[in-house]
Amino acid sequence: MLFRSPTESFKHRGNEYKYASIMDYGFDIPLEGIHGFGRYDAAALRFMYGQLMEVWDPAKVSIPDPRKYGTYAQRCGYDSDFMSTQFILSWMTPETYPRMFSSAPKDQRACAHQYDDPQVGDSCDSEIDGLMREFAIRNEASNLGLDEPTSCGLFIADLNFLFDEVKKLPPNAKALTDARKLVRVEDMIRQDIEVLTNPPEYDDLATTTDESKNFEDDDQDGIVDDKGYDWSQYLHEVNYDYCSDLFANFSNPFCQRWDTGWDFEEATDYHINRHDRDYIFDHFRRDSFSAYGWGNPRSYMSRLLSRRLFHMVNVFRYFLYTRRTALRADRYTDWRQAAYKGINMLDRMIQEPEPGTYCLDETSNAYTLYRGTEAPTQANCNAMFSTELGFGGGRYLNTSWTNEYFYKANRIGYLYDKMAAIQQMTSSSGFFARDVSDLFDRRAFSLGYLRVYLDPMLQRFAALISGDHTGYEPRVVGTPPAAGAEDERYVRYMPLFDEKFEDDTPVRQIGRASCRERV
Repeated sequence: MLFRSPTESFKHRGNEYKYASIMDYGFDIPLEGIHGFGRYDAAALRFMYGQLMEVWDPAKVSIPDPRKYGTYAQRCGYDSDFMSTQFILSWMTPETYPRMFSSAPKDQRACAHQYDDPQVGDSCDSEIDGLMREFAIRNEASNLGLDEPTSCGLFIADLNFLFDEVKKLPPNAKALTDARKLVRVEDMIRQDIEVLTNPPEYDDLATTTDESKNFEDDDQDGIVDDKGYDWSQYLHEVNYDYCSDLFANFSNPFCQRWDTGWDFEEATDYHINRHDRDYIFDHFRRDSFSAYGWGNPRSYMSRLLSRRLFHMVNVFRYFLYTRRTALRADRYTDWRQAAYKGINMLDRMIQEPEPGTYCLDETSNAYTLYRGTEAPTQANCNAMFSTELGFGGGRYLNTSWTNEYFYKANRIGYLYDKMAAIQQMTSSSGFFARDVSDLFDRRAFSLGYLRVYLDPMLQRFAALISGDHTGYEPRVVGTPPAAGAEDERYVRYMPLFDEKFEDDTPVRQIGRASCRERV
């Protein structure tokens, strides 16, 4: 079963394929190269030992490039493919990737340097080329509308048009893997040199004539009003994201150790699931032996902060910069969901009860931990409810120690997790690469939850200080079972910010009246 492919019953085995090539920390044993080299590894080896690079094959897929159209090459840089596939993909979710590669290629050699010729029109455009042509036209019109004849302003309305239209294209997932080919590195270097040494014809602002549209060969290269390089033959590199350890651990959520996931939400889900799943392994010594002691609670807390909780707060800090944008990019939706999931997880850690048997106090309609000397029964424990270890269960609050003179921990108490969660919820500073301004003014990057969610955070911590947890208690969902029946009750944690069930109903609408028991 270890080597099985992902199926309906074993969906989690997809990770073995997704992370075959990720050089990162903290992955499970099944992910450590069990399926051999991944695509990043293969690309790196080809480059290092064979001087070969992957490019998108123009004979198999159409790659959009705005430099073909209008004045985009003159305005936004003929030597930059900034607005090509990689830029668009960086703001899309994985579901959109196959749509970017859905357009079959067209032979554009007949239209080279003539994409704007009315007689040629869009005869050489693929479907996605048509979108990029319209984007270039809109971009030029937007800049001219602000009396900017030469600037390269990117307008949100134009980008929204492009993002919305790309999502309407039919998907072609097969092209993601089959539409690649290998070329020599020296050929790609030669292409870059040709691009740089063959600029488009520019308008000389010192003259009354627009040399880029005067139907003359002003740069004497044999082509009238050309846009520089023959973009119909341009080879687009297959981009692989890379970030060295030099830039890790700053507040850039794209470059972190210990993270796993395609996007922010997936990475946040990973940290939440690993924290829940590894409770037994992280908190209990079991049969582990070390002459220096199995585990130090403070060291565990430090690892928890740096490898798990830091990432949840970090995503929020960066979302704080852009939450008011009008850009309709899927990346922001994912960003927002990750930010909410992170703070809800921190609050859930504070709510975690201890394992054991609980009895219902009908006066307060609250469950309390049974601490009697006799075994709990239905006679001495009203509506008896037990929480076990594991997800949805309990966590021991206190640390258990050995009886040795140099005592060591047998079990790390969940108190340290709760303290770590409170510390992250109140943290207000970020760490930014090559920026030391926060060393001189700690207010420069005060990016805590309190800055945005002042009232909810004040209310939450007022509840912690006063001991009145109304509205923040986890709840026991269900009714006590009949004699001999299986107990199907479970603990539901109350999110700090509302979440929804699968039927789209909010979690927090369940009040005291609709839930008879609560922890």
